[in-house]
Amino acid sequence: MAGLYVLDAAGWRLAADPAHGGRIVSCFCQGQPIFIPGTPGVPPDREHAGSFPLVPFSNRIEGASFPFQGETVTLHAPEFLMPFALHGQGWRSPWQVSASTPSLLVMEHTHRPGSWPWSCRAVQRFRLSERRLQLTLELYNLSDRPMPAGIGFHPYFPLTDDVHAEMKAGGIWHRARTGPPLPSTFEALDPAENFFEGRALSSLDLDNCLTGWDRSMRLVYPARGIAISMTASQAFSNLVVYCPPGEGLICAEPVSHVNNAARIPGLPADQALDILDRGQCLSGSVMIDVFEV
Repeated sequence: MAGLYVLDAAGWRLAADPAHGGRIVSCFCQGQPIFIPGTPGVPPDREHAGSFPLVPFSNRIEGASFPFQGETVTLHAPEFLMPFALHGQGWRSPWQVSASTPSLLVMEHTHRPGSWPWSCRAVQRFRLSERRLQLTLELYNLSDRPMPAGIGFHPYFPLTDDVHAEMKAGGIWHRARTGPPLPSTFEALDPAENFFEGRALSSLDLDNCLTGWDRSMRLVYPARGIAISMTASQAFSNLVVYCPPGEGLICAEPVSHVNNAARIPGLPADQALDILDRGQCLSGSVMIDVFEV
């Protein structure tokens, strides 16, 4: 399809759609789907598939507004989620390709002040090597004043009845009992225990942010004979797990801040939004490795 960029190297085949949110439409390793395959030309808010960038913030902001340095910032909310802002501007904007080879794709998006009242630039890099896909996201503040900043990735992994998941975390933000899944109460977890131990993934109902995770998650697919390992760099100190019952998907989203961080005062530094001065950059990488089991 016109506008689609395909990387094909080291046993990987990845299709990206810069015009529609800079998303990964599909990703295969040795013929095995790593993400749920999506539809070329379809924006990422229209289907649960592929992977897309979260920038300049992730997840929901309650009421699509937040206080920042003595001012109130008011954002446009997506029509389907009003009155909550969701996932920033990057996933609903076109990106421009600045470099492309069979094993590397670089895309950029420059945001001019609008609903998000800061000028900023985001850069994505997809790199293929033997058994590994590396995703990198950078966010630069181009404004003359400090900017709150957050980044993340939103991949959709296939979920079948035999999937086994492994991940350790130090805490979880529980959702409010009613309304959208905003953080309500925090519970400390045993960082030595597998969060998914004793949980049947096929019946889970999760849309929660986990903190203090060890930045490593493993999905084992016995029937397919593979395991997918996701490892994140230090910037991604939190993990959103979205696993709606009966949908056949699990999203494991490495993010730099917790959901609704802009509206939660007193968060620890590793859960809060970063603050970037002019020219400063927030960056992080995610490595996805595939193994035979």
